[in-house]
Amino acid sequence: MVELLGIRLKRIKCAAMEGLVEEGKEVIDGVEEDPLRDAALIGGGNKVEHYDIASYGTLIALAKQLGYGAGSWATSGRGDGTYAYVVAACNAGGCGPNSAAATVSVNNVPPTPTNVHAIDSFSGKREILTITWNATPGATYYQVLRNNTTTMWQVNAPTTLQLVESGPIGEIILYGYQVRACNAVGCSAWVDAL
Repeated sequence: MVELLGIRLKRIKCAAMEGLVEEGKEVIDGVEEDPLRDAALIGGGNKVEHYDIASYGTLIALAKQLGYGAGSWATSGRGDGTYAYVVAACNAGGCGPNSAAATVSVNNVPPTPTNVHAIDSFSGKREILTITWNATPGATYYQVLRNNTTTMWQVNAPTTLQLVESGPIGEIILYGYQVRACNAVGCSAWVDAL
């Protein structure tokens, strides 16, 4: 794993592990072959394994502190889609086989709509105010809000406009309007119509 991250490690002899191995050798050399020796060797093997587990846990904690996210896979920063991944357990002796592939579907809140405009037009003796915006990737609908009121319209994608006011010329009230893009995950921030 450290090679994948571009980290260069210096090998250092572990005095604690060396002591545990030496202790095991003393049991082999100093105790007759019988169930007592077998139990002592199993106990020594357990000590080595517990030390290894504790060391691994420490390395995981250090990796997380350094921002490597050991043991996890984050969806932040990834685009919408389906991702496949495999996992392999590794220790000082190497890595085991890869797991079966698993998939994760990533769906993000759509980005804020762009190019949002309020267009005031005239047709005969009528004034018409329409809000328009560019389509936003991942949006399934949009919300248009009349500022300082509770009036809101929901517009299903791919439509990117909403008629908000219509009336005799000079008689419609011009409010401020905001638009945001939404999908099943949530909604973007509001953006003012200019």
